[in-house]
Parts: sequence; C-alpha cells; structure tokens
Amino acid sequence: MSAECLYQRIVAEVRLRMASINITMEDNNENRALSASWRGSTVFTSTNQLALAWPKPDNGEVAVNTDGSSREDGAGFGAILRDENGSPIGAVKGGSTLIAITLHEMQGVEAGLKLARIKGCINISLRSDSKTPWTSHHTWESIRRERANFQGFKAIHTFRETNRAADLLANSTIY
Repeated sequence: MSAECLYQRIVAEVRLRMASINITMEDNNENRALSASWRGSTVFTSTNQLALAWPKPDNGEVAVNTDGSSREDGAGFGAILRDENGSPIGAVKGGSTLIAITLHEMQGVEAGLKLARIKGCINISLRSDSKTPWTSHHTWESIRRERANFQGFKAIHTFRETNRAADLLANSTIY
C-alpha cells in the first residue's frame, strides 16, 4: 500500500470517528475551519455578551414567548403570554421524557398557541429563541407528501453506529 493511500485511509477513519463525538470549542475562524476540515460535530461557544431587553408587542397584540429544553433526565417546554405592557396574562408548562429538542421546542409553541386561544387572544406575536420550527416546516410538509406515495411506510430509530454509511454520505457534502 502506498504512503498516499495509507494517508487517505487514516484521514477517512479520523473523519468517521470525529463525526461520532461531540466537541466544544471557542467560536473563532481557526476552530471553525478545523471543525469543517475534519467534519466534526462541534458546538461553538462565545465569550461575547450582549445586553438585551424583552421587546414589548405592538398595541393590541399579545406576546407568546415559548421555549423547549432537554437534559439527560427529561425534557420540558413552556410558554408565557404577556400584554402590550409586558404584564403576564397566563403561562403553561409541561414535561416528558427526552425525545428531541426540536419536538420540545414545537411543544412549547403548541402549548402557547392553545393557551392564547383559550384566553381569547386574537392578535399574537409568537416569539421563540429557536429557529428550528420555522425552518423545518417546508421539509416536514415535503416528507408528508412523499410518505403518501407508498402503500406501506414505517419510520424507525437506528443507532448512529449502525447508520455510518448514511452519516458518511451526509458529512461528505459539508465542505
């Protein structure tokens, strides 16, 4: 085996292993380039802090702030309704076993909208610190349409270790 071939095999093996571990790094250009070149699953942290204030909704609107959270021992979601002065109108919370943070974020949105309807709110400003529910909507609708094309359809969970071929394909498209 040539040295170049051996080198390429080592790089491929390291990339495969890097894809299966979580790494936390300071957010800077060098670390982002390193993570991208090795195709790692990286969480970037920042030490910069912003001073932010809660923005009031427009006149006649009710703000519906929602969130979802997850920990190893479970998951939760919540929503709070506030009027145009920032005064609380109502709140709701719930919990479950950990499934996926995207689901728990959407459970917060769902609970907030139901509470707003029950409270008789007619103009709302929905606020979430997660962009996932909004960015995934079109993909979810596309999946629903594709699913209708099959006589039988089953979705099951598979462990990352048994899904390496698909994982390798997905990671190979990231530059």
